Amino acid sequence: MKEKENGIITDEPVGFTDELPFLDQSYFPSTEEIQAILSLPVKERLENILNSSDPRELVAQIPETDLFLTVKELGIRESVDLISLATPEQTTHLLDLDLWKKDQLNPEKIIVWLETLEACGEEKLKQLFDTLDSELVVALFQKLIRVVKVENPDDDFSEDLDEDFTLDGYYYSRFLSEKDAPLITRLLKFLQADDPLYYQNLLEWVHLRLPLEEEETALQWRRGRLADHGFPDFYEALEIYRYLPPEQVREDKLPDWSIPEASFYPPSHLESAGEGSFLFAAMNQGLEDGQITRIKWELANLANHILVANGADVNEPAPIYQSVQKALQLLDLGLRHLSRDDSGRAGEVLTHLALVRIFQTGYSLGLELKYRAEAIIRRGDWYREILRREEVLDSPFQETLKGLFFKRPLYYDRTGGKNYRSFQSLGELQETRELLDHLAVLGRLISRRLGITAGEINTLSTIPLYRPDPTLSAIWLTMSANRMLTGQAVLQPLSLESWERLGGVLFEQNRPDGSKKSGPEIFQQAVQLVAESGPELKPDEKEALHWWLDFLRNKLEAELGRIPVGEKADPRFVSGFIIRIPEN
Repeated sequence: MKEKENGIITDEPVGFTDELPFLDQSYFPSTEEIQAILSLPVKERLENILNSSDPRELVAQIPETDLFLTVKELGIRESVDLISLATPEQTTHLLDLDLWKKDQLNPEKIIVWLETLEACGEEKLKQLFDTLDSELVVALFQKLIRVVKVENPDDDFSEDLDEDFTLDGYYYSRFLSEKDAPLITRLLKFLQADDPLYYQNLLEWVHLRLPLEEEETALQWRRGRLADHGFPDFYEALEIYRYLPPEQVREDKLPDWSIPEASFYPPSHLESAGEGSFLFAAMNQGLEDGQITRIKWELANLANHILVANGADVNEPAPIYQSVQKALQLLDLGLRHLSRDDSGRAGEVLTHLALVRIFQTGYSLGLELKYRAEAIIRRGDWYREILRREEVLDSPFQETLKGLFFKRPLYYDRTGGKNYRSFQSLGELQETRELLDHLAVLGRLISRRLGITAGEINTLSTIPLYRPDPTLSAIWLTMSANRMLTGQAVLQPLSLESWERLGGVLFEQNRPDGSKKSGPEIFQQAVQLVAESGPELKPDEKEALHWWLDFLRNKLEAELGRIPVGEKADPRFVSGFIIRIPEN
């Protein structure tokens, strides 16, 4: 922070005055009162704040994030009454969050905020320019004006200054946008009237200093202030996604929050976000108030790390809410794992582990599935040799692996409208783990029992097929069909004649709803492919084969089961078998 001293902007931090203003202790809002007000719809929230016995003191106790969310929900220009009551530190935080787009000042936001702060009155403007660091003030004006300096007003000056604005004949301001000229003119007049030396120094620096350097320095000051509010730099934020083997989680040495400061309120939007979560259920298992406060502040800090690590803009409410939801999802997952899904035991975990460790545990559970998938597909002896290995996989194998192979692994939800999301339960982890186990076993059965090499699959791409890139199910069913039709279990595309013969024996009867039930022979052949090719199957192989046969049956009936009796299936739309296109 910087201050004006004798009208000169300095690099010294704002200090304490010799005499502290009298603080009226008769009104000090409680945590419950603040949470009750912040839980109201935004317009009622504002009305209750303004009608309180001491609105200024109440606003001073509102957490900065909640104040920012309230302003954004109301609209910046509609929040004049609220912003007027904000402390200098709160106002600076609002600007730190909203003036910037990534690492650059946003001229449109600058205008909106300057108009709003002007509407708050001269006292607010004076407070603003007294509080903001000089580099930010200079950088703001460099986005709005260019300054031309005349050393001697009596001398002839080659540059045409007739349309530029000046108050002293020395510094001429050239507006970069004419529509903003009235606002900037009023602000410059205010600054010149309030403190002529400040006004002179400001225009001198706008004229002399390089805009990029001023903006970069202002950005560094901003990063420091945001760090004080729990917003780390990008590389520090990435640490939350560090792999932490769940079995190696150790007890943390946590700070003592048994007597938190009365005014140290965690952001209230965490309450609504955490409602119904496993974390908040565990917090209600007899934890002390100080422990609950610590956990909420850790949650707020964790959400800020997610916000920065994901590269989201901090100047909109949606990413803020989403980062809290993301934190809660992985915290719930890690906490369920560490507590064995017992909320009572989870309360004990919370008293011994920092939230970031629990978050990393939840994230690492998904990361371990990613490592398992990579070991099967990208480093396995058989799959890795297939040139188009992702395409050879059936659904949901293909989509599941796609989700796991994201930079941060996601769960493929076959039921929801949004297919990829964070893992939300131990059941989803187990479901994905079992799918990977089946995939590994299938690769082993196809390569070792059926004797299919990766080279044979790669060769299929050189043959004209109705459906290129045949999947594992098409490979298995085609071999079963060849065995049934010719007695030879070979990976050879079916001719159209063979396909027509197969269609007559593939289904055995019609169901009442008109669909057809697949006959048993094709699946008997599918079983025989592996039963006759080696010793008895291992338990995991039997389980995977049973699952696979159900999968093949469902695939066949979904794809071909509703074709009316007597009609032929168009081979162009058949994915369950490999069918060759005739040469002529």
